[in-house]
Amino acid sequence: MPRKPPDGCSQHLLDGFALRALARRSDLHGAVQCAAHAACLSGTGLLVWLAEPLWYLLIPTMALQGVAIVTLFAPMHECVHRMAFASRAANDTIGWIAGVLSFYNSTYYRYFHAWHHRYTQDPARDPELLYPKARTRIEYFKQITGFMFWFRRAVDYPALALGGARRLPFVPDSARRRVALSVSAQLLIYLTGAVSIALGFRGVLYFWLLPALLA
Repeated sequence: MPRKPPDGCSQHLLDGFALRALARRSDLHGAVQCAAHAACLSGTGLLVWLAEPLWYLLIPTMALQGVAIVTLFAPMHECVHRMAFASRAANDTIGWIAGVLSFYNSTYYRYFHAWHHRYTQDPARDPELLYPKARTRIEYFKQITGFMFWFRRAVDYPALALGGARRLPFVPDSARRRVALSVSAQLLIYLTGAVSIALGFRGVLYFWLLPALLA
């Protein structure tokens, strides 16, 4: 039976059985959702390919592709919680790939996000409050344009790859090497993409980097 809600609360609280049913994990359900997102990426990618000869269509189609890319944060987040799939290996693998494509590192984010849930809105310990809020128009401009997002990755990810996690209280000693290796592998993928662009291959630029920047 649902528990009696507090006075003044019109909503019924769910009992344990209902909560367990909602929290039930499924590899099939996760695979279907993963396939649906992959289909969105393929569809927007096709639009970019069709629009490539026409610059005035290329930019909006790349922006649309970018939306499909940056929203890969959502499956990464669910995989970090290990709720997208029943399989731990599937959560870790798909979460890492989704993080790479959306410019997050799921290995690092798991520890970062765990402390955010544990110490939500605690200014001394919530890691999402590490960086101060924008207080000037210039700082606000940097936030809404995405400048700080890319700046932090350019600064933080190389530091993490070189062992910088040891200065972070939310990354346990046992996980520091894992985080460094994970971020190093991710940076190697980005370096490979940068080299391909430098060699004249436009696929990475038109189907991944520019769309992500626009979105």
